[in-house]
Amino acid sequence: MLGDAGSSARGPLIRGRLTYAPPVFEKIARQATAGIDGLRMEPPGSGNLLERFLLWMPRLPAGRGRRRQELSVQVAWGWRIPELARRAQAAVAREIQRLTHYDRVTVNVHVSGTFNPDEDRGP
Repeated sequence: MLGDAGSSARGPLIRGRLTYAPPVFEKIARQATAGIDGLRMEPPGSGNLLERFLLWMPRLPAGRGRRRQELSVQVAWGWRIPELARRAQAAVAREIQRLTHYDRVTVNVHVSGTFNPDEDRGP
C-alpha cells in the first residue's frame, strides 16, 4: 500500500506518487450522494455560474493526507437544507476516505438551487 510519500507499508521503498484526476472525486461524490433523497448534485456542464466558479476557483493545497472537496448540489423544495448538507458531507467524506489514501476530508457543500421532487430526477 502506498503512503503519501510513496513509501510502502510492506516491502522495499518504491519511489513515485499516486495522484487522482478531478473527475475521480466527482464520480465518488455522485455515487456517495445518489441515495440521499431530497438532494441531487448539480448536473455536469449545466452552465450554472456557481458550478463553473467552483470548477475553476484556485485552491490552496489541503496538506498531506488531506482532501478538500467542493460539492455543488440542488435540494428538493421543502426539505431541510442543513440536514441534507450534513448527510452529503458525511457520505462523500466517508467514500473518499474508503477509496483513497486521504485520511482527513473536508467537504464544502454549495447549494446552487432547488428542484421540484415530482419532476424528472435528471442526470
